[in-house]
Amino acid sequence: MTSKLKIFDHYPEDYEKYDVCLEFNVDPGTNKIDAAGAEVLDRLIGVFGSKYIYLFYSGNTSIVYALIRAALKLVKDKAEVEGFKLLLDGQKAKERAFDGDTEAQVDPFAIPHIAEISQIEPFEFIYGEYVSRPDAQELYVCPDGMNHPFHKVLRLKLLSRMLTTTEHIAKEGELSLDYLLQGGVIRDFHPVHDQEKLDKLREEWVATCSVPWRQPLKDIRDYFGEKM
Repeated sequence: MTSKLKIFDHYPEDYEKYDVCLEFNVDPGTNKIDAAGAEVLDRLIGVFGSKYIYLFYSGNTSIVYALIRAALKLVKDKAEVEGFKLLLDGQKAKERAFDGDTEAQVDPFAIPHIAEISQIEPFEFIYGEYVSRPDAQELYVCPDGMNHPFHKVLRLKLLSRMLTTTEHIAKEGELSLDYLLQGGVIRDFHPVHDQEKLDKLREEWVATCSVPWRQPLKDIRDYFGEKM
């Protein structure tokens, strides 16, 4: 399958739409990805599809970079199968609670907010398992400019799980990026930056007029992940 994937001499203009970049070794004799890397790439194509992988050479052609993006349907399916929990829209969750759900036999209910006990509203910071039903989509918090909740950090988490527990893998974990790196099949891997969001975060994070305890913690978490 790799023979059908062209290796370009430049990165794509729309590179930011991809989720992760892998670095493959090049066989000097063929100027192609070496045998071990080609085998893994074939299997990655089996997982994600050839149109979601873009290959290009480094400047000295000693490395082939593979940009990979998981299709939205693939991301949604994986999230639903694994019961992946997403942040719910507080107002929408509150409205659903007040309305109840006749089909699911859930009576309407309300949770009073007692400010003396907590400043957090009852329906804030609630996470729920992802379900793909059309009527449930409005319940999930969507990033600005997106019509679904799967921003890049969430996509990377789910992509990582696809590579360890997908039906395309005979042995669990054998396509794990850490496993491939330790085995020397790939030289390195890294998430693909979203330059517009990164520039915005750079302006707000540790600004000269901002005190340390007033940093955009939510934006930092959403861009780099919780471990930051």
